[in-house]
Formats: sequence, structure tokens, C-alpha cells
Amino acid sequence: MLQSSSLLYLAMVGLVGQTFASPISNKVSTSIPLHRRLSPRSGGLSDLDSRIAQHQAIKARYGIPFEDEDVQASRRLLRKRASSASLPIAGTDQTFYGSLSVGTPAFTYEVVLDTGSSDLVMMIPGVDRDGACVGNCVITGQLYPALNGSTSAVALNRTTNLVYGGGIAAGYLVNDTVTMGGFTSVQTIAACNNVTSLTSSSDETGLIGLAFESLSGTGSRPFMQGLYESGQLSEPLFAFAPAPLDLKDVGAYQDTVPGGFLDIGTTNSTLFTGEIGYTGLTGGKGRYWEIPLDSFQVQGVDVNISTPNAVIDSGTNSLAIPTLAAEKIYAAIADSKLIAGTGGLYEYPCKTNVSLTLTFNGVQYTTAPKFFNGGVSPGRKETHCIGAVSALGGTSAEAMTTYVIGTPFIMNFYSVFRFDPPSVGFATITNSSALTSGGIPRSNGTASANVTTTAASNAPSTTGLSKSSASQLSARGSVLGAFVGLAITAGAFVVAA
Repeated sequence: MLQSSSLLYLAMVGLVGQTFASPISNKVSTSIPLHRRLSPRSGGLSDLDSRIAQHQAIKARYGIPFEDEDVQASRRLLRKRASSASLPIAGTDQTFYGSLSVGTPAFTYEVVLDTGSSDLVMMIPGVDRDGACVGNCVITGQLYPALNGSTSAVALNRTTNLVYGGGIAAGYLVNDTVTMGGFTSVQTIAACNNVTSLTSSSDETGLIGLAFESLSGTGSRPFMQGLYESGQLSEPLFAFAPAPLDLKDVGAYQDTVPGGFLDIGTTNSTLFTGEIGYTGLTGGKGRYWEIPLDSFQVQGVDVNISTPNAVIDSGTNSLAIPTLAAEKIYAAIADSKLIAGTGGLYEYPCKTNVSLTLTFNGVQYTTAPKFFNGGVSPGRKETHCIGAVSALGGTSAEAMTTYVIGTPFIMNFYSVFRFDPPSVGFATITNSSALTSGGIPRSNGTASANVTTTAASNAPSTTGLSKSSASQLSARGSVLGAFVGLAITAGAFVVAA
């Protein structure tokens, strides 16, 4: 049960983001607080449409062809949109977000943290505040003014359409000053006035991608990678220290709950026990944080998978795996079954405690049952719940070999994303009381990184985009947003014009 009040937590947030001067090194590290939004689901009821859309977006993101079942699920979502103000695409209970500041004068914004993408997306004035937010929430947070308010914003004369794990964003590209945890760089930003379900709470107005440059749709170097390559980090890594909270832990719905901490350039040994077990990235530094998966067990039963690779994706609220593997997992859970018309979601008895064990580099990592439970399956009167594992479907090579490991796994461990040597590491979290009470990990230096992480100079351009003409993108993006389900079905990923 969470004892500290939201006001106390938020008061401490400002202290955590500070950095402290180091007399012996110009390399720095810092820890910044993360927040999570817990949705007020009646009786723990799952938002099935949100989970269906998230699952479809995962397929689009990882290039998995759609099957007949997916077409049916898409039609369900499009019918839902016809009678609703927004198309829910991302889950709400396991989204991490933190603070960064952008522009001159600098304003602070709350952004989703996504290790499965590489671009910085910010909402700008003119965005549909209903459609940009998942479910029934309405964006109330500060919007980035871009060319119409930031004196440091520079137009790149390019427009962009992005398909990401949560939805679609359309707008134009600018370079501007970005500061996070005291680290400052000039960054390419997708300034978007047409956005579909980018965030999951009213005060989130952006998303920062934490994967690699080769995945970037804007052709720019991601913020974290830029800090590493500029040599400004004490250690070449960042880490999530998640606060493992859900509705049962906090007792009642709260607008803001502690999400733990994001450590930049450091690992915090007070938040985990034992050694961090690292697994090298597949083929070294690539597009995703992708590592070999040795084995997959449920309730102690080995699924007998082949030896696939797994993408560790903090922007995904499920474990999306090949259909054969998903079938084996749910076969080990009595009275579980596929939910028709969802494209690959399953339900299982809520009273059953399900634990998953994933093995990386010879080390087993077992999840807590509460993170397998995605809420009560609609129409089941609290007897069956949505499972955290979903089936990707199909017989394509991508569908049969892709394993996307999202927050139901990440929530259980101290997770480290290391640039050199390229690897992902996990350790057991021990100090949950510090995570849930707004504890303050200390920084060891003055974070002032002189980094330029901008779009490639040879990127294709369109006609000049002035401050006054930027708003003309509205019609184009509105059409894109209106057909978001079809765009995902078509597997549209990124178009930068």
C-alpha cells in the first residue's frame, strides 16, 4: 500500500532532477523520477479495445503481416472510433513517463519513455486534445509552441508521419534545445499537431524514443545515444528502476503515482541486489535493444521455443510472441482461451496466479503474477482476466520469430540498457520502499552535455516551411489520423518528406 501522498511525492520530484558538481570528472550521471498513471477501471475491468489496438500497433511496428483475424479486429476498432472521440491504442496502467524541458524560453513537459522507438515527438498547439490521449482523458498539459513560441527552434523544411507502438503522429521537423535530467542537447523534434493516442494521461504531451539512430524515422540521433557518443556519461548506459505498483497496491485511484527512477550514466546499487546479468545485443549495436532469449517457461513448464531474439520494449504493455509459443503458454493454464475477434489476445481464470520465467544468458528471471493480469475480461463477471502474453499470429518469418518483451516483464526488474559493450542487463529490485516514497538517488556531477543530435543534412526536403505555413499541415494529418486503423493494417511505418 502506498503511504506517501501525491503532493509529497511531487514536491520531492524537483529535487531528484538536480545534479551535483564533481571536482574530479567532467563525466556525469543523474537520476530522475518517473511517474505512472493508473487508470480507474471499474472493478478492475480491462480496456479491451485499448489492448487490441496496442497489439495491432505492435504488429505494425515490427513488420508482421496482418491476418484475417487482424482485419476483423481493425474493423471493431474503426466502428468504435465512429462513436467515440478517440481511438485507444496504448495501455494506461504500465506506461512510464518523466520530465524534460524544451525550447527558449524553456518549458517542462511530461513525456512517455519508449525503448522501442528512437524519435522525440512533441504535441504542438492545434492538436486534438481528445484524440491525442488514450481512452477518455483529455490533454491538459503544456504544449510545445515550436516555431510559434520557441526562439531557439529552427525549421528543417521537412514534414513527417510516424507510426509508433501507440499510434500515429503527423507534423513537421524542427531542431531545438532539449534538457533532461540536467543533460542538454540540440535535438530534432517531430512537432506534431495531428496525433492519435500518443500518451495515456492528460499531462503527457510527448514521447521520447530511447532506441538507436538506425531506427529513427526523422533520421536523427536519439537523445540518449547522443549523450553516450559525446562522452558525457560516467557510465555508457541508462537504467529503469520501476516502482512495481498497481491498483491493488495503492488502494484507490490516484492521478499520479511514483513510477520509480530513470538512471542516466549510472546504476544505483541501493535499488537492486546481486549482480546485473548482462546479455549482449544481437549483432552488436543495432536498431532495437534486442537480445537472445534462451528459454520461456510458464508455471515452471518449459515452452520449448526455438532460440529466438527478444526486443526489450518499455513502450509495449504486453509480451507479444509467436502464436505457437503463446498456445503452449496458455495450454499450461487451465481454462484459458483465445478471445475471438481480438487478433491474438487471451483470457485466463483471474484466480490463477501465473508466473513467467525468461532465461537470458543462462540466468532465469521470474515475474510476479500481478503483472500477468491485464484486468477483468469484459463480459466475464470477474471470472476471467486478460493475459499479459499475446499471439502475433500468422506464418511469416517475422511472426514466427519475433518476441517483444514489454512492461509486464520490465516492471519486475532493475533494467539496464548499456551502449558499450552493447547489452541489456537485469537485476532483482530490492529497495521498493525508496521507489514508492520518492527516494532521492544522488547525482555525481554537473550535467551539461554539449551534444548535437540533429537530422541528417542530406535528408530530403520540401518547400520552405515558415512559422505561418506550419499550420497548413492540419488537413494532411487529419486525414491520416482518421484512417489510423487502416494505416496500421497496411503496415505503414515512417514517411519523412
